[in-house]
Amino acid sequence: MYAVALEIHFELSSLIRSQLAASRKLLPSQPRYTASFYLGLVWSAVVELDGPIGLPEKQLRAILVVMFQLFGVGRIGELRGLRVTDLTDDDYTKVSGNEAAKRFRLFDSSGDELTAVNAHTIAEAAEMQFVLRGTKKSVFSTPITIHRLRPQVVGSMLAKSLDIFAYLSEYYRVVLNRSVGKRGGRYEHSQSHVSLQLQHGDGFFVSTEADTATKNHYYVSDTTLETDILGVLRESGVPEAFKAYSGRGTAESLLFDAHMAHKGLFTNFEHQVSVQKARHSFVEFKKTYYHVSDRRHLDAIGVLVTRTKGLQLSPRAEELLAWYSKDLPYTMVTAV
Repeated sequence: MYAVALEIHFELSSLIRSQLAASRKLLPSQPRYTASFYLGLVWSAVVELDGPIGLPEKQLRAILVVMFQLFGVGRIGELRGLRVTDLTDDDYTKVSGNEAAKRFRLFDSSGDELTAVNAHTIAEAAEMQFVLRGTKKSVFSTPITIHRLRPQVVGSMLAKSLDIFAYLSEYYRVVLNRSVGKRGGRYEHSQSHVSLQLQHGDGFFVSTEADTATKNHYYVSDTTLETDILGVLRESGVPEAFKAYSGRGTAESLLFDAHMAHKGLFTNFEHQVSVQKARHSFVEFKKTYYHVSDRRHLDAIGVLVTRTKGLQLSPRAEELLAWYSKDLPYTMVTAV
């Protein structure tokens, strides 16, 4: 029982194994919910907020995690391996073969790299590229890119309200001087925390409260990030049938549906979205395709495509995911 209490060889406990076996008989596994929820529910709830500054830290972190999941079309567990710093990672430099390789990079609107990573440069950047550690099939992911929403495309109000750079900048500022370390007390010998650290290394998202034993904050687990996402979904009115992982499939399916409805949005969907953005093969995508996207969002994208053609621009993936209402051009101020 001491081993169970300290999470040592937890999975070998005869008591735990018998309880799990009994629970499976009483509650058989449920089929995966293969459908897409309406992203407009989430975005409209975020738009109602007065930006990231002044938000409770837990809410700030939760919204930022959701933005990374949707705009980055990512797995929840991967986000434990997000590292926002201008320092190099010894393990990554060895794998990449480049001593100067960084796992997080910022670029301005001209495409020039910003050498420093801090709250100010994050807030001013036009593009971020990052590499996650501890992904599904490899130690490090391929570089993932998220662009700033362009006001001339989605309107100034939406670009400001759904600005992941602003949320990231504010969270960076909040946790900047935190002392982060191992947990103590009953978690001191936790195998789950050790395995997460080995798999993902130092992360970015940290606990809101310090550990009572060590007085240190600590990198939160992927389970906590899942709870963050689920909280945002529930508060936004997303039906309970959708779990935290549903955001990834919903985002990728929406991009695919937009691609099928409006040819030319992606020159090569399989490479640009499945491989580069979602980081898996098109064959894998077709196995988990959440057909079909919410009609309201698809109708809105039709309006967005028409708008961008008039501007002689092509909508980016982030803008397709963010543009959630066909009425936006009539209700939001648009910068031209």
